[in-house]
Amino acid sequence: MKYSDLSSYHFFQKMIKIKEFKDIDKKDTVFIKKYLNKNDILLDIGCGWGRELLSLHSCCKKIIGIDYDKIEISVAKDFLKSIKNIQLILSDARNLKIDTNSISKAICLFNTLGNNIEHLNIILKEIYRVLNNDGIFMGVFYKKIKNKKRFNCYLDAGLEPDYIKNDNLYFKDGFYSKGFIKSEIINYFKKANFKTIVIKNLTDISYFVVAYKK
Repeated sequence: MKYSDLSSYHFFQKMIKIKEFKDIDKKDTVFIKKYLNKNDILLDIGCGWGRELLSLHSCCKKIIGIDYDKIEISVAKDFLKSIKNIQLILSDARNLKIDTNSISKAICLFNTLGNNIEHLNIILKEIYRVLNNDGIFMGVFYKKIKNKKRFNCYLDAGLEPDYIKNDNLYFKDGFYSKGFIKSEIINYFKKANFKTIVIKNLTDISYFVVAYKK
């Protein structure tokens, strides 16, 4: 099964059967909740079908979920239709349809930024723009030193990874996912003008990154 044959929902359902990815799913939500309060306006970048929105909507004033996939946004709208403080927007992360300085917290999970490495600088600058002066970004990044282990996890999930080259894990359809070392992550955020970057071990294969605008 190729990555491009799957919606994010079905890709996630295959991944989540594997312990290493299940651990990320459990722990990232716990980490995020530590930084949220009832007055927050939270932005979920690459929200997909709304998994994290459902988990976090009661922790803040409002959640805005964005995704560039029309199908995923449509599924999310149906899935979350009964929840009043969630807004869903069809939007490209390189050009967020969000007002400047309007977001208090932003998240981007499961290495979504590492899966869009060619646009990472632009996306981080957009995140910086929409965050207010006290804003915080939280994200999950895969560890470079665990690329081989992650490769095997994808195999176990039936997702057909192909090879590893130059820190990237490639799938048979050309999709690729980057693994990082800590200094790379820090450099990307510094280029986007974030002032303080804290990197924590989330799981054996992933980091949890907290970046402060000021």
